[in-house]
Amino acid sequence: MHLQLLDSVVILVSLVLVVSAVLRAAGKKQSGSEYFLAGRDLAWPFVGMSLFASNISAEHVVGMAGDGYRIGMVTGGFEWMAAWCLIILATLFTPLYLRSKIYTIPEFLERRFGWSLRAFLSANLLVLNVFTKNAIDLWAGSLLFTILFGWKQSVVMWVMSAFTALYTMKGGLRAVVYADMVQGTWLILSSTLLTILGLRAVGGWDALVAKVPSQLIHMAQPLDGELPITGFFTANLLAGMFYWCMDQTNVQRVLGARTVEDGQKGVIFAGFLKLTTPFILVLPGVIARVLHPNLERYDGAYPALVQSILPVGLRGLVLAGLIAILMSSMAACYNSSATLVVRDFVMRARPNLPERQQVIIGRWVTALM
Repeated sequence: MHLQLLDSVVILVSLVLVVSAVLRAAGKKQSGSEYFLAGRDLAWPFVGMSLFASNISAEHVVGMAGDGYRIGMVTGGFEWMAAWCLIILATLFTPLYLRSKIYTIPEFLERRFGWSLRAFLSANLLVLNVFTKNAIDLWAGSLLFTILFGWKQSVVMWVMSAFTALYTMKGGLRAVVYADMVQGTWLILSSTLLTILGLRAVGGWDALVAKVPSQLIHMAQPLDGELPITGFFTANLLAGMFYWCMDQTNVQRVLGARTVEDGQKGVIFAGFLKLTTPFILVLPGVIARVLHPNLERYDGAYPALVQSILPVGLRGLVLAGLIAILMSSMAACYNSSATLVVRDFVMRARPNLPERQQVIIGRWVTALM
């Protein structure tokens, strides 16, 4: 498949909007507080959309559609449990974090458990950023473009990384959050459009229910199922509490909230957005089960749907949404890594490091990531 001119224009427009948002953010004075926490001045809509956008990435779009194709809507339970974890973040952790005026989550733990635990957790978060966030995001996102267009996967990964790193280095967390507002909105609109067109292609919701095995529609499975409901209320809840309440990549935009109330409202807003993801990310995989029942690999469900039902122009809209959300997740990873290195390690050795030097080191860390 080749990109048509209209598709290319739509993708270009989305990138221009991102760059415009970044340039607006970059006009702020680049102090340490501004670069790492957006000057602690983020209003709740920006906190919420950025929290949502930094979590959703290419592996969600490709992988959840693939699981929707394979086992159905039940995989959306991960997203609904996330909404519960976000309520815990809003009610319990957000007031503690914001009143403590911390830069990193390991910094908060040091106050009770000492420097050794701070260093251990910070190092672990950096390793997680490399191996479980950045690497998988890049692989899954580039895979889609390799399947659709035959582009060389390594080239796609290098170009996406470089572009994202540049705007992250330029404007810090504020640039990331402003770009997230554009990218998250773009993803929601494009994914909703794909779901609507997919339902039309199979004849509507009733026709979809009639054409797929009934277990693919159920959001809860019994104890002998592959994803039993008890797993969501035990292991997934506990793991999710760490991921949503203590992972620096996610929580950093909450730490930059203007007030405790803005932080809490932003987190609750992100929770509402997470409630939509089974319908805009998992359901397309179930639809692909009807339209493309003999796919060789489950991860091909989303690309197959994009290729088969979207006309010129709308295809560009959906692909732009995928590019946007991939960059959003990587940017969050880059910025949180820079914050962890500078605040938890460099500032430990040089506590009086000038703010300008903090920003410069943060940019070098971003380039290294």
